[in-house]
Amino acid sequence: MPELSFKVEGAAAVAYAAVPTLAFKLRIVNAVQSESIHTVALRCQIQIEATRRRYTSKEQQGLLDLPISLCRDSKTTRWPTFSFLAHSTST
Repeated sequence: MPELSFKVEGAAAVAYAAVPTLAFKLRIVNAVQSESIHTVALRCQIQIEATRRRYTSKEQQGLLDLPISLCRDSKTTRWPTFSFLAHSTST
């Protein structure tokens, strides 16, 4: 059974995207190096704790592009989930 660890190594806004989009660089490592893994199906949830800090009026306007309502309590907010496939890049 694979023993995988995950690490987000970077995040950046995607230029020229049709909607606000973030791209994450994710490193996935198997603790058992001799075990070959070619593809991993992942499902994750991104939670932005935007309500935990204060924002200027200009920053608050930019937050309107987020896919959540900051007016709601974080316990009732429905956070977006994402599914994707990760493919091995090792040779």
